[in-house]
Amino acid sequence: MNRLWAIPVLLATTACAGLHAPVRPRPVPDQRIAEADGRVRLAREEWFLKRRQEADGTVPVDAFGRAQERWREWSLRHGAGKAAGASPFDGRIWQEIGPRNIAGRVLSVAFDPNDPDVLWAGSAGGGLYRSGDFGQSWRQMGGDHLPSLWIGALAIDPRNPQVLYMGTGDPNTNLHSFGGFGGLLKTTDGGLTFQTLPIAESAFFRTLVSTADSKLVLTAAKTGLYRSADAGGHFAKVLSGEITDFAQDPKNPARLVAVKATTSVSHADSGLFESLDAGLTWRPLGTGLPDPITWGRGAIAFPPAPSTVMYFALALTSGASGTQRSGLFRSTDNGKTWASWATDRQNGYGGMTSYGAHLYAPVDEQLLVQANGFAVLISHDGGLDWTQPGGGWHIDTHGLAFHPKAPERMALATDGGVAVSTDGGATFERVDQGFPTVQFYSCAIGLANPTSLFGGTQDNWMNVYRGAPGGVWEFSFPPNVGDVGGVTINPANPQEIAAVTAYAFDLGFSSDEGRTWTATRNHGLPGDEFADWAPRLARSPLHPNQVALGAHRLEVSNDGGRTWQPIVIRPIDAALTIVDQAYSPADDREIWTLWSDGKVFVSEDAGATWQEHSPPGGSKPGTRIAAGPVKGTAYAVLGGTSGPRLFRTRDAGATWDDISRDLPNVALDAVLADPRAAGRLLVATDAGVATSGDDGETWQDESGALPGEIVFDLCLDPASGRIAAATYGRGMWELKFAEACVPDATTLCLNNGRFEVKATWTAPGSGSGAGQAVPLTADTGYFWFFNPANVETIVKVLDGCGVNQRYWVFAGGLTNVQTVITVRDTRTGISKTYTNPQGTPFQPVQDTSAFVGCQ
Repeated sequence: MNRLWAIPVLLATTACAGLHAPVRPRPVPDQRIAEADGRVRLAREEWFLKRRQEADGTVPVDAFGRAQERWREWSLRHGAGKAAGASPFDGRIWQEIGPRNIAGRVLSVAFDPNDPDVLWAGSAGGGLYRSGDFGQSWRQMGGDHLPSLWIGALAIDPRNPQVLYMGTGDPNTNLHSFGGFGGLLKTTDGGLTFQTLPIAESAFFRTLVSTADSKLVLTAAKTGLYRSADAGGHFAKVLSGEITDFAQDPKNPARLVAVKATTSVSHADSGLFESLDAGLTWRPLGTGLPDPITWGRGAIAFPPAPSTVMYFALALTSGASGTQRSGLFRSTDNGKTWASWATDRQNGYGGMTSYGAHLYAPVDEQLLVQANGFAVLISHDGGLDWTQPGGGWHIDTHGLAFHPKAPERMALATDGGVAVSTDGGATFERVDQGFPTVQFYSCAIGLANPTSLFGGTQDNWMNVYRGAPGGVWEFSFPPNVGDVGGVTINPANPQEIAAVTAYAFDLGFSSDEGRTWTATRNHGLPGDEFADWAPRLARSPLHPNQVALGAHRLEVSNDGGRTWQPIVIRPIDAALTIVDQAYSPADDREIWTLWSDGKVFVSEDAGATWQEHSPPGGSKPGTRIAAGPVKGTAYAVLGGTSGPRLFRTRDAGATWDDISRDLPNVALDAVLADPRAAGRLLVATDAGVATSGDDGETWQDESGALPGEIVFDLCLDPASGRIAAATYGRGMWELKFAEACVPDATTLCLNNGRFEVKATWTAPGSGSGAGQAVPLTADTGYFWFFNPANVETIVKVLDGCGVNQRYWVFAGGLTNVQTVITVRDTRTGISKTYTNPQGTPFQPVQDTSAFVGCQ
């Protein structure tokens, strides 16, 4: 196995509307692992996936769904609300803090075919969103507990825009983003309800509903192209292999052309394939293209009828290093023969990449638009000359859509949300408002004011909340790299912050709370020093100027992160890194290090000498380590979804106890030992947060209102008691004391005031408004919209705990206007929304599994 440094896979963001625009950074060299058989893996993929392996060493295609289901089953027995005092954090609930003005990675965009103002966007870990005003505002559809929150490959039925298909997962050489593994989803009511269609795939490249027949649905996935003739009721695989793109011929809807290529390992059977019978059978297409063994990812485009021209953009790969070239090819005879038309870096052209490959000819043979993973490119002369649009948009691009009736309107899916164009792609601008999808790797509680939060993100630098009105967050720019790992703040001087970027490609020090930064990698780190994908920083609670970074060595700073000195603990091995480190809050001469191979080395003399004291984890990789408030106490998290993987020591590592026995079989991502109370623990997982008040002997579900999402980090400020959770796709959340229900003109407080109920309405020609609340009994009330004498909808929240350990929600209505009823459990912070569509007689609500948390 060889480790190589290669061309970047992730770059940083460009300008964001209303926020300070970052400077284009140096690219991140992506560490690639070359196997003997020619396969190439990205180190960041290995970092992510090895921690989520099942007992047989695999990560199954339905891994995300398995984690959610296991968590739900476990929560029934370990719910924090089952009895008062069961949780060490009773009285607090999780509340979303944002950002809602900065968006994270988006995988797919689609227009309503009838309304150019209606946009759909599928995010990487944040779910599905809809905008009715061309991106100026967004609303999440389906909530936070879909089978997967990674939504790509959107397709809308051109005859019925209420019908959408969503291929889950992330196909963009991004297994570190977990893919999603939720199959193909479908909604027939505009996103109010969803069903899972019978395809077990980890990620999807494209989904298409035939322009000629709404029952004909095709979807391209990691292992093949699937076809359904009954609107998704049944699917058959009609073409095997990694199908990175396919398109329908606008001249003949029965003709389809597919690209069989790869995002990783080249295959001799790559090529273009053609179907003349609406996808039933396929045959090779075209001559004049490069040798298939050199093919990387490709994309195909048809100009509108009656053109016989076709365009094909292809990433070419050479050798195990993954070094890529690219080319654009053109056919004038419907794909029978092809000629090279443009090559990488020729006349402004930039080729396809494994991080994104989308090509469109929306108007004619002359206008071409390409989103290639690292840019958007426009050609107005059929692909001979290319320019990059102006405006403010994130440079990493994963999809593009244009409206069929107004092609000057375009939407772009990027690592920084959605960007839109109204001038045919000449300029794009970010539209992030109300799109809380940032993927956080880390969090830190701000100390300069009582509300501030900091977090390292996936390709959106550091995000900072300083308590601004309206919950507005801002970018902070540690040097050079958009992917930021650990962040640590000096409690003795809250203006001082240290941060580390991906692979420790650079480190930064700020003396003004992240407003400006100094690069510090060259202030003592050896030239060959690199870390895991999302490195962590540790700070001594007793001497706050002491900061440590784990890499091949332990890098230590005694001046808050301005300069660094290496400590060699083990012989330098490119395959071994320290994944986490911790200072004991009782005696900071005690330093803990957890390594990528699951080994623990501890020093009791400030790093002068080290001893291995590893938990019995076998070959499981290390994930996180935390030091307890008592000297000699530590907690180590190892990878995997089952078996012993969370360990406790009370004797400086001489012995370890398995304290994961009472946890569900899901991957664990972080452990936090509360320094204020020995034995009080929090654990972040792939499905929620658990807490223990007895040093890990028993655990309770503390997720509450948290989304069904990976929680990568937990952070706590001992002085204020603030606790925050960094999710990987739904922003930052904080554990706060619950807000009680207060009855007023628009609010019902039902079932002894535990449940807050509100209603809103929208009516054509009458606008919209809040329903006026009228209580009837302790558990029932109604709302009127237009006249106090005209009852519109009635709501009951019933205690069904004696039947199925749930609170039930029932609602009925005497209306056909759009009605949205929101019920919030003030004890847990969880809200549920029930929507009746416009023009539909009110559909009864009979939700007998609405809320958990019975006494």
